[in-house]
Amino acid sequence: VDPSEGIKDGEHPGAQVFKVPGMIEVCAFMAPIEATSIGDLCYALGRNYNDALIGVESNNHGLTTIERLKLLKYSNQYWREYWDRAYKKRTEKYGWHTNSDTKKFMVDEARLAIRRGEIVFRNIESVKQHLSYQFYFRPDGSIKCMEHAPGKQACFVITTAIGLQLGRNVHINEPIKDDSMRVGSFGWYANKLERENSWKESKRFGGSGW
Repeated sequence: VDPSEGIKDGEHPGAQVFKVPGMIEVCAFMAPIEATSIGDLCYALGRNYNDALIGVESNNHGLTTIERLKLLKYSNQYWREYWDRAYKKRTEKYGWHTNSDTKKFMVDEARLAIRRGEIVFRNIESVKQHLSYQFYFRPDGSIKCMEHAPGKQACFVITTAIGLQLGRNVHINEPIKDDSMRVGSFGWYANKLERENSWKESKRFGGSGW
């Protein structure tokens, strides 16, 4: 999730949902809405997609989105452990923190994964944003770090990069199928014995047992 500024003529917030393993884009959203509303949206998306792991970029407006998800009691937010210098102890901090180092690393990783065909996009806007995210020259002629083209959006570049890092490095619980009554399983045998015993008991009293 990239909360961004949420203003009409500025950078729009965006969110993507990826199916893992496989990094297949199954949902994408972008609109000029404020950080609290993004929290409400992410809560709905997360619940709709199997209580998905949500990673919010914690810079600036992201803290509002994170707190909104906490208020809504969403239980599967990405968090990281860090060393608190003030209290001299390890503590938990919610959200993905982007700085000059992590941004370069995660964007480069995402671009490499895209070239290798390891990320599948199903939203044309996601593709357009990645194509427009390039190196640009400053007025003095020096090369500027990778950014989106002027007037273009780039929220899906960030959300894709965050999603890739979470998909690769964070353990995601897969839904457990209830196969306790599968033929041959312990539950199946226990149920079979219970039914047989019930039938035997009923025969003693002249009943059918079924």
